Amino acid sequence: MRFTFAEAMTDPTFYPPLAQAAEKAGYAGFTIPDSLAYPEESDATYPYTEDGNREFLEDKAFIETFIQAAALGRSPRPSGSPRSSSNSRSAHPRWWPSRRVRSRS
Repeated sequence: MRFTFAEAMTDPTFYPPLAQAAEKAGYAGFTIPDSLAYPEESDATYPYTEDGNREFLEDKAFIETFIQAAALGRSPRPSGSPRSSSNSRSAHPRWWPSRRVRSRS
């Protein structure tokens, strides 16, 4: 059986160390969410909160999927990892493009 680590709507600087820790712990993969845009206004209620509110999205960074995958791919592998390399680069990318969702209240 293989397990995949899933994380979303987290501070972008946490993703490389989380991916490294997941790999070191034996996870087979790291799930990257691909929802880049949410409606600023909607007539429908959000089905996954008790009151249908979307305020939890306010000020969350949404990183373009391929940018995040590339940034994680250039992160150094944890020591002892089957894919570790002596040519590891910086653990934190210098540039994390993101969009933040802001609600109109």
